[in-house]
Amino acid sequence: MVKQCKDILIKNKRRCIKVLIANDEPYTLICLENALLNKEYISKVDKASNGLEALELIKKNEIIVDSSVLSSNADLSYYYDLILLDINMPPFINGYDTCIKIK
Repeated sequence: MVKQCKDILIKNKRRCIKVLIANDEPYTLICLENALLNKEYISKVDKASNGLEALELIKKNEIIVDSSVLSSNADLSYYYDLILLDINMPPFINGYDTCIKIK
């Protein structure tokens, strides 16, 4: 994926990797966001302070795809190229449960 992204970046001079970070510590969210956005191939970093917010962001970013291209049981959800989940995220669902729901 990174090689493909770098090829696209060289060709189109565009960023192309989308990241979602879910962490209940605000300082950690800011640090991770800043570190990722400094990379030339990161196009977008979304942040969630818990697992439920992460699931809502994924659902909110659904895209409309031509149904003739996809089979009837295809997943039409917008995808992130990388999702960073904190394992212990009170008070709602933790990182493990969030991951299971994303799958």
